[in-house]
Amino acid sequence: MNAISTRLSAAAGAYFVVAVVAGVLYRTEGGLMVILSGLVALLVFLAFLSRLLSNIGGARTSWPAMTTSFGLIYLAMQASELAYFGVDFQGSATGASANLLSDVIEATFVASTIFFGLFVLSVATGTHAQRVLPAWLTWPGMAVGAVTALAGALGVLAVDSFTPLPYVTGLAWTGILSVVLAFRPSRAVREAASESISGRADAVGRV
Repeated sequence: MNAISTRLSAAAGAYFVVAVVAGVLYRTEGGLMVILSGLVALLVFLAFLSRLLSNIGGARTSWPAMTTSFGLIYLAMQASELAYFGVDFQGSATGASANLLSDVIEATFVASTIFFGLFVLSVATGTHAQRVLPAWLTWPGMAVGAVTALAGALGVLAVDSFTPLPYVTGLAWTGILSVVLAFRPSRAVREAASESISGRADAVGRV
């Protein structure tokens, strides 16, 4: 990736956060499409993070796989929640079915926050362990991720007691992370972009 595409991929995380917030505030079919576009952006951001964590020092670690796995599980659960919302908006479920669908939507969301918390925790821990990002960003990320996952786990046991505040805080941290990586790229991000440019230059030279 060149410098521009690298920054855009990093900024995709911030777009995901904005799309989720906007979609929740405007619960319409258009809002669902906005959230869907945010999930696509999250997929791009996951690919960026995997590449970022894989390029540190040339050593193989479990952080890219863990981050990607937790992120994909969260993304899949969010996509299924969108599908349930789509059925709800169509009004095809009535009576007891509508109540059941509402319960399924709520339970899916609460369960998904567990994996979102683990995603935030793995990103923060991985970038901290490999010194990709400053401590003022990684330490709060680890705390927020752990609390979000715990709140989700407790919410699964008792949905009525679930509080979304840790999840919202995790979204805010993800947005800040994305902006920092996009506008103040770490050494690893610059090296990844530089390696890509150098590789293309070598290929042109050989031709």
